[in-house]
Amino acid sequence: MAGPRPRHTLAECPWSKMGTSTAVPRMGMRLLQTMLVMAVFGKLMVGAAAVPARIRIGGIFTHENKIEEEAFKFAVMYVNEMMPELLPRTRIDYIINRTMLLPEFVGIQAVCHQARSGVVAIIGPGTSSGVKFSNAVCSGLHIPHIAPIATDPTLANPEFFPYLLRMSAPDSVQSRALVDLVTYFGWTHMAILTSSDDYGIHGLVEFQAIAARKKWGIVSVQQFQTGNDVKSVNATSQLKHIVGTGVRVVILNCLAQHATRVLQQAEHLGMTRRGWAWVVTDGVTTKNTTYLTSPVPSYLQGLIGTDPDIAQGTLLREVRQVWENADRGRFPHAGQFEVESNFGQFFDAVLAIAHALDNIFRDGHHIEEEKLDCCEEKRPWKYGKLVLEYLKKVEEDGVMRRLRFSGHGHPNNPSYGIMNLLCSGWKKVGSWSEDTRLIMHNPPVRFMGGADSVVDYVSDLMNRTLRVVTIEEPPFIFYSEKDEHGRPRNGNDRFYGFCKDMLEHFSKHLGFKYEMYMVEDKNFGARDPVTGKWNGMVRDLVVKKADVAAASFTISYEREQDIDFTKPYIDIGLTFVLSNQIEKEDRPFKFLDVFEPNLWLFILLSTLAVSFFISLVNKLSPSGYHGHFVQEEEPTLLAEEEKPAEIKEKKKEMIGMMSLNNALYFAVASLLFQGGDILPKSGPGRITASLWWLVTVIIVATYTANLAAFLTVSRMDTDINSVEDLVSQKLVQYGTVQNSQPLSFFESSSIHTFETMARYMKVHSTLTMSSRDGIEKAREERYAFIWDSAVLDYVVKQPPCNLRTVGRLFGKIGFGFGLQKGSAYTDAFSIAILQARESGYLDKLKEKWYTGECHDQNSATTVTNDKMDVSKLLGVFYIIYVGMAVSVVVLIVEWVVACMMAVDQTDPEAPKTFLEAFRRRLTILERDIEENWFPTLAKRRRKQQEQKNNVKKRSFSRSSSKSGDFKNSRSAGSLKINGNLPDTVIDTSTKV
Repeated sequence: MAGPRPRHTLAECPWSKMGTSTAVPRMGMRLLQTMLVMAVFGKLMVGAAAVPARIRIGGIFTHENKIEEEAFKFAVMYVNEMMPELLPRTRIDYIINRTMLLPEFVGIQAVCHQARSGVVAIIGPGTSSGVKFSNAVCSGLHIPHIAPIATDPTLANPEFFPYLLRMSAPDSVQSRALVDLVTYFGWTHMAILTSSDDYGIHGLVEFQAIAARKKWGIVSVQQFQTGNDVKSVNATSQLKHIVGTGVRVVILNCLAQHATRVLQQAEHLGMTRRGWAWVVTDGVTTKNTTYLTSPVPSYLQGLIGTDPDIAQGTLLREVRQVWENADRGRFPHAGQFEVESNFGQFFDAVLAIAHALDNIFRDGHHIEEEKLDCCEEKRPWKYGKLVLEYLKKVEEDGVMRRLRFSGHGHPNNPSYGIMNLLCSGWKKVGSWSEDTRLIMHNPPVRFMGGADSVVDYVSDLMNRTLRVVTIEEPPFIFYSEKDEHGRPRNGNDRFYGFCKDMLEHFSKHLGFKYEMYMVEDKNFGARDPVTGKWNGMVRDLVVKKADVAAASFTISYEREQDIDFTKPYIDIGLTFVLSNQIEKEDRPFKFLDVFEPNLWLFILLSTLAVSFFISLVNKLSPSGYHGHFVQEEEPTLLAEEEKPAEIKEKKKEMIGMMSLNNALYFAVASLLFQGGDILPKSGPGRITASLWWLVTVIIVATYTANLAAFLTVSRMDTDINSVEDLVSQKLVQYGTVQNSQPLSFFESSSIHTFETMARYMKVHSTLTMSSRDGIEKAREERYAFIWDSAVLDYVVKQPPCNLRTVGRLFGKIGFGFGLQKGSAYTDAFSIAILQARESGYLDKLKEKWYTGECHDQNSATTVTNDKMDVSKLLGVFYIIYVGMAVSVVVLIVEWVVACMMAVDQTDPEAPKTFLEAFRRRLTILERDIEENWFPTLAKRRRKQQEQKNNVKKRSFSRSSSKSGDFKNSRSAGSLKINGNLPDTVIDTSTKV
C-alpha cells in the first residue's frame, strides 16, 4: 500500500520549475487558476479603491487678483474636462479664500480654514509677504505650497520654507536683467524707490550688490509705507528727496496698485515729464491687462521694465484657444485679454499638482485627505512629504514653459521680456535670459514725455536762479518793451525768439529759474588787441556778472580760452547777402517754357496714342465694353428674339462706352488729374490706363517742380555766385560787423582769399557797427554783407524781399550757449542741447521762427531755369509704350481663352473645335469692323448698296415690262380682230 503523497511548498512544487515534465493534477490546476484570477482581481479592486474619486486643492487670492483667480478656476476646469488622460478616475475640486492685499493674519486664517477642509496642496497668495506667513502654517502641517508669482529671494531658502515651490524665478535673477538694461542705456546714476513690504525691500538687494561692484552711483534709496488701502499710499516726501539729488533715473519696485499711486504723485512734482526714466519690475509689468479697455494715463506712458517671459509652452496655443471660447458665465474675463504671465503661472501651478497626483496614483501609492486643525497639537499630514517629492519630480508640458523645478524650488532657465508702456499699452522691446543676456529689438524705447533718451544725472541746477545775458538778433532774440497791444512788458517777457524758447525748455527740464538782461555795449564779445580785455557778452561772463550767455553766440577758439561753451545747438557757416533784381517778363505763355517744344510734342503724341490704343483694345478684347457685347451679348439677344429696338439701343450704348472720343477724353482728363467718366473694362485697357496714370504723375510732378523754379528764380545783373567771385570783382563792396567772430575768422585765416577779404574790409572801411546796419546797407546799396548763415537765412525771408543769399557756406562752425570758465552747469546744458537736437525739438523751433513772406533767391547755388527736354523724361515714355506691348500680349491670351471657352461638344450650335471658334469670332469681328468701327463709312456703303439694289430692281422691271408689251400686243391683235381694241394702252416701263 502506497504511503501518503509528500507535501510541497510552492517553491518545491514540480510544476513551478521551468522545463519540468511532471503532470499536474487536473483539480490542482483549476484551483491554481482560480486563485490567480482572484488575486489579480483583488489587486485591481484594491488599486481602484486607492484612487479617490475627488480630491481638493486650495487657492488664496486677494480681492484685486481677479484674473489670477479665474486662471486658477479655468485650470481646474481644463484638467477635469479637457485632459481625460490626466487623473482619469479623479476629479479635482477647489476651495478659495479671498484676503486683503497685505493682511498677514488673515492669510494665516485662510490656510487654517483650507487645512480643515482637507486640501492636498495650496496655491497662492500673490504677494511675497503673504506667501511667507502662509507657508509657516503649510510647512508645519506638511501641506505642499506653490507660490506662482512670489519672487522674494529669501523664499529660496529650503530650511525656512521646506514645503514651498515657486513658479517664478527669484528677484535676484530679475536684478541681473535690470543691471543689463541699465548698462544698455549707459546710466551710472540712479535712485531706488521701493514699497516697505518684503517684495519691495528684498527685490533689489542683488541689483544693489552688482551696482556697488560696478561702482554705480545709487544716489538715493527710498521706501514708502503700504497698507490695505491703496489710496493711503503717500510717497511725496521720498519723491521730493529724489528730485533734490539731481538723478533722473528711478528704479521702482512695488506692486502695480502702489506704482500707479506713486506715479500720480510724481506727476505733480514734474517727475513724469520729458527727461525722466522710470524702470519698473514684474510687480508692475505683469499687470499688462490693465489698460486694454481704458487709455493709458500720460503719467504712466514711458515706463520700461522687466516681465517674466511667456516662453511659448507647448500648451499655450491650445489653452489660449479654449480661453477665448470659454463660457463667459463661468469666466467673466474669458477672451478679453491675451494669456499673460500671471495667468500662465497660476494655470501651470494647478497643472503641476495634477501631474504629481496622477504620477502618485499610477505608481500605486495611496493618499487620503485629512482634515487638519491649526489649533490642535501639531499633527502634520502624513502624505504631505510624498506629494511634495512628486511635485519636485514633475517634468511635463505647460503653458508658460515646460514644468520642471530646479533644486532650489523654482523653474529652470527663466527669461524676461523688456516691456515699454505706450499710449496703446505694453509693448515688448527686448528680451533677456541667462544664456543670451539682453537683446533689444528695433523699435526704439520711448521714455516719459516721449523722449528716446534720458540723461541719468543733472547738475545742481534745480531751484537755482541764473543771470542770462543776451543780445538782440532776430530770429534768435527779439526785444520789445511793449506787446502788440501797447501794454508794457516786464522782466523776461521783454525777450522772445529762438533762444528764449530754448531757455524756457531747459528751465522746465533742468528745474532752474532765470533772469534775462541785454548786454550794455551791444557786442557779442571781442578781445581788445591792446589791453587784452573782452567786451560784450564775453566780458559779462568773465567778470561773473552773468551765469549764461544765450544768443546767436558763435563758438570760437579764442573765446573758449576764457569762457566755456556748450555743444552747438545749431550748425552754421558764413555766407553773404546781396540785393536782388527780380526779372519780370510780360509773355503770357511763359509757363510753357518749362518744357522744350519737342517734349510737349511727345506728350501730345503719347496722349493720342494712349487714347487710340485704349479704344482699339476695347473693340478687340472679349472683356471690353464693345468687344464683349458684339461677341457675346448681341448673338445671345438675337437668338432669344429680343426686340430689335432694344437691341439697337443697348448696342449703341455699349459701342459708345469707350469710343475714340471717350478714350481721348479719358487720356486728357488723366493727364490733368481729373479722371474720366468711363474707365476701361478690359484687362489690356486697364494695364495701359494704369501705366498712363503713372506717366501722368511723373510728368505733372516734374512740370510743377520746374514751374515753381521758373516763376520764382531770377538772375542778377552781376556774375557774383560765390565768395571767390565777390573778391575778384570791383563793382560790389563787401564787409561784416566790427569786433565780431566773422571778422576774427578772416583776420586769422591763412587762406589767400580770406586774407585778401580781411585787408579789403579794413582798407575800404566797409565794416558796420551791427548786423542790423549791415543788412540795411545790403538792401539799399551795392553791398555784400557777410554774416552767419543762420541769421541771413532768416533775413532773406523778411520783407521787402530784396535780398538773397549767395554762394556756398564757408568758415563752418556753430552757435552755443556761453558759460563762465569751469562752470558746473556746462555739462547739464550740453546734454540738454543734445537731447533737444536728437528729439527734434530744435527742428520744431526752426519751423516756428524761420518763417517769412519771401523766398530765398539763391539761384546761383540751388536751382536753375534749364528747360526739360525729351532726354530727361525718355524713360517715362518707354513705360507707356512697353505697357502697350504687354497689353497686346494680354489681348492675345484673352482671345485664346475665349475661343477655348466657346468650344462645346454637346451644344449643336456651339463650335466643336478651337479653330472653328476662332473663325467664328473672326467673322463676327469682320462684320463688326464693317458696321460699327467706322459708322460713317458703313452708312455710306449701305447707301451705295441700296442704290445698286434699286438699279437691279429697275432693270428687272424693264425686262418684265417688255415681256408684258409683247403679250399685250398679241392680245391687242386678238382684240382688233374681234373689233374690241381698247381706247388707251398704259405704259408700265420706268425710266432710269
